Amino acid sequence: MKFSRITVLFFCTAGMSAATISNTAIKDAVDGGGGANIVETSISYNNNDGSTCKPCDLCEGSVLNNLFNPKSPALCISCASDMKTCNQVVVTTSFKTPWAMTYTSLTSHSDGGGASLDPQAISIHASNNYNKVSKIGQWRTLLTISSSAIFEERNKPKDLVLDNDTNTSYKDYRITYSLKNGSKMMKIGHYGLIQSYLQTYTAQLYKNIVGIEVKGLPTREPTAAPTGSPTTAVPTDSPTTAAPTPFPTDSPTTAVPTPFPTDSPTTAAPTPSPTGIHNLALVGTAKQSSTWNGFAASKAIDGNTNGNLWGKPSSVTHTNWDKNAWWSVQLRKKAVITKIVVWNRTDADSGRLTNSAVKIYNNGAFATQKIIGLSTNKAKFEFDFGKVVGDKVVVQDVGTTVLTIAEVQVFGYYS
Repeated sequence: MKFSRITVLFFCTAGMSAATISNTAIKDAVDGGGGANIVETSISYNNNDGSTCKPCDLCEGSVLNNLFNPKSPALCISCASDMKTCNQVVVTTSFKTPWAMTYTSLTSHSDGGGASLDPQAISIHASNNYNKVSKIGQWRTLLTISSSAIFEERNKPKDLVLDNDTNTSYKDYRITYSLKNGSKMMKIGHYGLIQSYLQTYTAQLYKNIVGIEVKGLPTREPTAAPTGSPTTAVPTDSPTTAAPTPFPTDSPTTAVPTPFPTDSPTTAAPTPSPTGIHNLALVGTAKQSSTWNGFAASKAIDGNTNGNLWGKPSSVTHTNWDKNAWWSVQLRKKAVITKIVVWNRTDADSGRLTNSAVKIYNNGAFATQKIIGLSTNKAKFEFDFGKVVGDKVVVQDVGTTVLTIAEVQVFGYYS
């Protein structure tokens, strides 16, 4: 295991006028440290199942600190020898002072090889009891995502909101990169952990001194109404022995009973004519990974874009807390899809669609996808697909979360 140590020294006046904020107030808020923190990083290698393996190596000239410097070349991992069997690279970053990472950024590498040398998948975990000697600790999953879902634009940072709604502070953060099947080399672009720490510290410092919360940092909204937290009043939210319906199976969930039908096509909407561009979803069949409190999948194809979950009538879908929660609409038949509009929940939790993928399938085969990105405080997301042939549209979230959608409009014409 290789180690690297970084000392983060950060002093900030937050752009404040000395005429209104005294030097004493600034000094007290900074608490004498100026945001200094000790960061120790280590790199290790293992298999997807966590078992030990014969490790890979950094490519010649590549150093671990390249991962944290946006101006450095990519971090290059070589597993060229047949004796090196590992398929995961794990970078653990330990801070002397705990802090709450709620977002970060990831960038694809810009070196030769392109997407073929990207990781297959990336995950981020956090811990407060990791023992660096025994290498044992309990880790909380903050993010799991495929590189293809975030690296559509090469060498451009992708902001990602993490599953840390409680703003819990941790001392140790771990990012895991999985090699593509059969690959002997992987190149890793910039990981914005240090930038996230500095921005988080700056925002907290500014709030402590002037009492104003900095806006614009990627966050998930707090829940304004009881929408997805497990509670004894809602039997469907309590843990069950049966897992929610896994994607991409199309059979409805039977383990979570619901008093409302989830798979019935809407009959009230008019049938689109065979010519011209229409919203084809209106006469499709909607499903989702699970249903909470009767907020069925069909509510996203009822023609009502109102994003208030508790509106009258309510027209927003709501799953339980599912791993990679999904919603889908099966079109009446194969169509040429030109545009998809996803309408967000707006009364609370608008950030839950962050990083979700909007996918098109044709006869069971994946055709293409677009990524929503940061969804907080955004009412809708429009994606132009040109002319993609497909018969099914899926909206799928990442990690373990709740998926809520006000409406999905699939514009096109039958082929």
